[in-house]
Order: sequence, then C-alpha cells, then structure tokens
Amino acid sequence: MKKYCVAIALIFIAISAPVRAQHISGAMQFSNPVEPKDSNQFGISYSTLTYFRDYEYFKNEVQTGYTEFGSWHYPRLVIQPAKGLKLEAGALIKKDFGEKISQPARAMFSLQFRQKNWTIILGALESSLSHGLVEPLMGYDKAIDRPIEEGFQLKFNNAHIESDLWLDWSVRQYYNSDFPEELSGGLNFRWRLTKPGNAWQVKIPLQFVTPHKGGELDTNHAIVSTVFNSAMGLTAEYQNPNKNAFLKSFKAETFFTGYYHAHESNLYPKDKGSGLLANVMFRSKYDISFLATLWNGKNYIAPLGAPIYQSISYISGNGSYFEPTRKLLMLNLMYDKEIFPHFYVDARVSPFIDLKKGYLEHSFLIFFSYKNNFMLGKLKK
Repeated sequence: MKKYCVAIALIFIAISAPVRAQHISGAMQFSNPVEPKDSNQFGISYSTLTYFRDYEYFKNEVQTGYTEFGSWHYPRLVIQPAKGLKLEAGALIKKDFGEKISQPARAMFSLQFRQKNWTIILGALESSLSHGLVEPLMGYDKAIDRPIEEGFQLKFNNAHIESDLWLDWSVRQYYNSDFPEELSGGLNFRWRLTKPGNAWQVKIPLQFVTPHKGGELDTNHAIVSTVFNSAMGLTAEYQNPNKNAFLKSFKAETFFTGYYHAHESNLYPKDKGSGLLANVMFRSKYDISFLATLWNGKNYIAPLGAPIYQSISYISGNGSYFEPTRKLLMLNLMYDKEIFPHFYVDARVSPFIDLKKGYLEHSFLIFFSYKNNFMLGKLKK
C-alpha cells in the first residue's frame, strides 16, 4: 500500500506545481553557438567527455548490467568569416578503456548560420542530450554512444519560444548494401508562459522523435521500420532569489508519452503504446540534488529512449520477452557543477524500484566534460 501512496503523491506534486527533461546537466550538453564577438576570427574549439557508466542490473528482464568507461575528444578548426557565419572542421576520437581494437577517428564538418533568432546548422549538429528530450525518448547514454549527430538543424529562440528541429542521418547506405539506412528526425518545442527573469518559470513542452530504418538501395528489403515517439506535458522551475538559502531551486514536470509504429511489417510486438512520466527535483546551495521519477508505461517502445523504460527486452538472448506494463520509481542523488571555467562534473547514484514486481536495482554515473573556444587571430580581408 505504501508504494502506491508514494506514486500518487509524486503525480500530485508534479501536476499541482507544474523544466527541462528530467535533469540534463551542463556536463551532458555540447553546443557551440555563433558568437558575434568572434566575427572575422579563426581559432580552435575543443570538447571532451570522460565517462564512467555502471549498471548494476541483475533482476530486471529488460536491461542487462554493464559498464562503460572511457572518453571521447572533439577538436576542430573554427573559422568565423562574418558575424553570423561559422565553419568548423575536426575529428571525433573515442576510446573505451580496455578495448583491444581502437576505434577510428571520424571526420566532422559543420556550417552554422545565425540571423537574429534563427540558427541553421548543416553537418555536425548541436546534438544528443543538447536537444533536451525526456529520457524515455532519448537515453542519457547517447552522450557516450553518439555524441555528435550529422544532418540538418533549425533552431529558433525568443522570449517565449525555444525550438529545436533536426534531422540526424546516422547510417548511409549505398547500392547493394546489405543493411538499411538509418535516420531520425526530432522536435523539441517549448512555450514559456511566464516572463523571463521571474523566479518561477512555467513552460508547455512538445517533444517528438521518429527513428526510421529502410531505404531503396539495399539488398535486404525486409527491414523497414518507422517509429513515432512523442511527449507533451507541463513543466515548472523555481530559482530561489536568496543566494544564501539552502534550497537553491525546485523543479517539477509531468509528461504524457506516446509510441506508434507506422508499418505493417512491425519489428516489435506492439504498434501502439503510451506512458506517464512525473519528476520532482530539489537542488541545494551545495549543488547536491535529489530527483524522484515516477514512470508508468504501457506497451511503450522507443528505439532512441533509455531501455529501462520500455516493454521490450534489450538483453541478448531474451529478445522475445515482453512486459506490457512497467511501473518504476527512480531515485537519484546527484552532484553537478561547473568546477572550473568550462569544466563540468556530474556524479549520480540512481536506485530504482520496480513497483510491479517489488525488487530494487541501481546504477552509477560520473561525467567529466570540458568545452571551450580558443580564438587565435584575425582573418585577413
């Protein structure tokens, strides 16, 4: 009875005090917007993430336990020939500690154009967790597994609207390829109901992502899949104007999520599903936070989402397993801060309780990230 009381209480709090998706910290985001002050200059930009991600999962049949430990580095040459135009060329270098075969470096290019409230990016995008999607739509491990997306991005921001629309082309196929092409489009739209600068900020978010597998050039036409995942809700955040107060901030959100498969030849056991996500977070002046998350999913499937929220199994040899209803209570104790200029840390311990089956499991996360621009000189006219 107690576990249901806790679940009802969390839903009530999230709805009655209606934030950005759960908690995507500064260590998880990698954006590099055009800066007017860097006009007519060239230099070097550098981003890196060192990660330790450990899942101590043994009881659940949806996601297995494993550990990721390593780092990736993204240096690039930057040229900004005009106030709103920036070009970058570099390489993404990834190293999983202990790997026997080194991963090849991937060349990356981007063109970014900014005009007033609009930004267009072609090539390497401001991607992954920088999109700000809730974890059932895009898992936090994307910051490790695919930190840089490639394709097209359109962003719009003003006092009341924050919008991020993108197309990520992750796998390109050629004539007679024996694999499908893979791409995904997404949208994160947030409408701010309050004035900028208010202690309370209330927003209505609409999120959408559509992973697709298919193509016309491959020899395997059996693999065709288009999934639509969506989320809509109400979010709020309170920033305490008293800098000396113990409570630094409070935020709460509730989202209704959806899943729909668009093709008759479905790779998954169900073609429709839904979920309810509710979060409450308290942050202290010491940058230690507590986040409680309630998830209630029914036939929910999301190819880009965190596996633990889903009804299908991601465990090798357990592919036929299907759990129609998932009821989880997740508790996160976190420390995240910009320790030095441009250097961020995010450390978390995250136990969760399966409210339906009554077991407890946990995971750990430690991220260290650094991102900075070094302008070296002026361009000759």
